[in-house]
Amino acid sequence: MLLAHNWGRDGAERRWHADPVQSVATPGLATVPVVFSPGSDVSEVSLVFGVGHRDEPPYLAGITHLAEHLLIRLAGADALLKDGTTDVTTVTFSAWADQEGGVDFLSRLAEAIRRIDELDDRQVALELSIIESEDSVRFNESVPSASTLRFGLGGVGLVGAGTPALASVSRAEVIAWVRRWFTADNAAIVLSGPWPVDTDPGLLLPVGEAPRARASHALATLSSPVAAPTPLGGVVLSVTVPAVMEAALRSALSHEFFVALRHDRGLCYVVEVSGNRLDAATSELVIEIGAGPAAAREAAVEAVTLARRIAREGFSELSRARVTSAAALTMVDRGAVAAMQAANTVAALLLAYPVEDAQEELRTSSVIPAEALREAWSASLDSLVLLFDENADIDDAASFSADLGLPIDDRAPLETLTPREFARLARRATVWRGRFRPASIGDRAAVVDGMLLVRSGRLAWSIDLSRTAVAVVSPTLLVLASDDGRRFNTPPSEFRRGQSLIDAIVAEVEVIAPERVRRIAGA
Repeated sequence: MLLAHNWGRDGAERRWHADPVQSVATPGLATVPVVFSPGSDVSEVSLVFGVGHRDEPPYLAGITHLAEHLLIRLAGADALLKDGTTDVTTVTFSAWADQEGGVDFLSRLAEAIRRIDELDDRQVALELSIIESEDSVRFNESVPSASTLRFGLGGVGLVGAGTPALASVSRAEVIAWVRRWFTADNAAIVLSGPWPVDTDPGLLLPVGEAPRARASHALATLSSPVAAPTPLGGVVLSVTVPAVMEAALRSALSHEFFVALRHDRGLCYVVEVSGNRLDAATSELVIEIGAGPAAAREAAVEAVTLARRIAREGFSELSRARVTSAAALTMVDRGAVAAMQAANTVAALLLAYPVEDAQEELRTSSVIPAEALREAWSASLDSLVLLFDENADIDDAASFSADLGLPIDDRAPLETLTPREFARLARRATVWRGRFRPASIGDRAAVVDGMLLVRSGRLAWSIDLSRTAVAVVSPTLLVLASDDGRRFNTPPSEFRRGQSLIDAIVAEVEVIAPERVRRIAGA
């Protein structure tokens, strides 16, 4: 048995073994490390895997979430209070149960992983329909998130983004993904509450077969702050901050933005501030403001104005008091501290994060000087991304941009051409004509040397198909999403012989990287 002792306030022991123990009796399987998290009077068991959104290629975006759903289904029905969550870096399966029920839950999950080959197409289709119901906009559209604008369509840039290719994922791809990531060397068990320290679930999972390369967000695509429309509604501000400052900034910003936008101005009901740990050193802070279309413009301008005022003048006295009180309340909650320490231990085991002491984190967070907090927030604004409701009543885009003090990016994946350049590039190529406009001003499209050329009236553009991260093909629409998260949609019905245009575009992408073409039958 592998034990990762994780004592809370009653002790200081911190040790674990990072390598699973190979099973002698069952070759190809290994036991999973166990992290004990005392403090709560309620028994909880969790099985955590070190795989999340950041590890998915864009053409399989969402597959980890799908695998999470399917493994819970394959584990069978029970009466337990349980949950599964997929985030940036991990998947967690949790159940609140007595010890017998908790160990049984783990055993059934492990059995589902070991027997993943028994997954069938009907189960995949059913869970896909459930995920679509969970968030239909992201399921069906190539929606960029703030992370996508900042990091491109890959790695952590997939966090919060749309997953339109998920509907094309096959049973075989899910099986391959589970075999690659849901393994003993990429897993940890967390036993929370009054578990005896000699508890041994004896959980056996497959041994990892190949090295797993993790995606990096080192090549950020954002060079300066920007605003962009979103079909998800409301207003969102996103910045990156040092991970050590995340908790304090989250508490302070929650108070500042709630008071300014809801309490004082009545521009929204909901103001939520959340954090995503991107890697060992960096977190993303996301401020979500639930303003309707009529109030979104004013809410966006007020939010940016407030963000800049805090950067200049610092956080209010009440906001700093919120930071101190939030940390103090957590420090006296033995269960919360133990849960934090368990999460830190798991991050060290699975993600190679440095070992962090939860009590020290909370103590440090409670005494951050006001000026240090202001400086951290001020520096974060260099990475600011603002998303606003695409249906917002913004009137004139230029005046809205001026009021924000930010450029507005429409996210089209196009390089502008003159009509003469279009004609020169398309001279020796097949040209498709639009279906709905007079021939003299009609739309045109051509595919030339890995480029899609488009003309509409006196305007023309080019799209570099080599930068396509995923091409989603359905009977009624082609969606091209580029590696920087920009998108181009075209239905075949817009052009004469439109299906042959779609076929030509897809053929070019398949020459570059066939796995990036995803076909959705009957959509």
